[in-house]
Order: sequence, then C-alpha cells, then structure tokens
Amino acid sequence: MQSSFRLPRIYPLTDVQVSGLSHADQVHLLSLGGATLIQLREKQRPALHFYEQAKAALAIAARSGVKVIINDRVDVALALGAHGVHLGQDDIPPEAARTLLGREAIIGYSTHNIDQAQKALNLPIDYLAVGPIFKTSTKTDTSPTLGLDGLRAVRRVTAPCRS
Repeated sequence: MQSSFRLPRIYPLTDVQVSGLSHADQVHLLSLGGATLIQLREKQRPALHFYEQAKAALAIAARSGVKVIINDRVDVALALGAHGVHLGQDDIPPEAARTLLGREAIIGYSTHNIDQAQKALNLPIDYLAVGPIFKTSTKTDTSPTLGLDGLRAVRRVTAPCRS
C-alpha cells in the first residue's frame, strides 16, 4: 500500500443511470450530506460527455471542499486535476497511474478475490476495494460474489496493511 491516506467513513459513488441526476448534482447533494470524498463513476456515456460532466462536478466539489476520484479514467483524472482515480483489474496498471498522477494522488484498486487482494498489497495504491459481496444489477461485468465469508477472508489477509 502506498501512503497513510485514510478513507473517510462515507465514500459515495455517483451513478447517473441509477440516480437520474448529473454527476455535478450528485456531488452537490452528497457534499450537503457530509461526504468529503466522492468517486465519479460513469460506465455508459462517451468519454467527452463524461469529461464535461466531471469538469462541472469538480467545480462544485472545489467550492464545497470535497475531493473527487475518477473511476477507471486516468486520462480524465489527469486532464481535470482530480484528486485521484479508482482502477479496476482491466484498467491501466496502478504503477502507470502513479507515474502519471504523482505521489499525492489517491489511487484505489478493485479486487475480487483473496489472490488479487494479496497482490494489491504490493502496488502503489492508497486503498483497495473488494467485491462484489452481494449480487448487483448496476454492473454487468461482475466477478462471482464473495459473500460475507469471502469479505472476512480478504480482510484477514489484508489486515496487516492497515496503519
């Protein structure tokens, strides 16, 4: 793991498809609810559309003192000066993202099993996510669900990385 970065107790993700609201509107509402770190997640829209929406969301976040992480898109994070990126197993490698975004960037990484989580401990990341824990309808490309027992198993092998 990379740094002493600590995730806040609330770490919401935006989703235009689920909420029906723009990323900017979601950032505004989530910040009013107390969020201090928000991930912009866009799986459906073209890159230019997402870039424009992320730009508007980052402007609102800056006025609210909220940090924004971009899901999957290192290019968008870099172009807009976002606080970081959350990467999946098929995205640009965390090492390359760290090189592009710098030491101060927040880099998260998705894992789906114990082996991936153990390997992630040696990557230049600030946090790892694990899932899916339960079946979801918001993503179509999910790995098999881990369930709570799988989550506990990942927690056991990653616990030493906590500061």
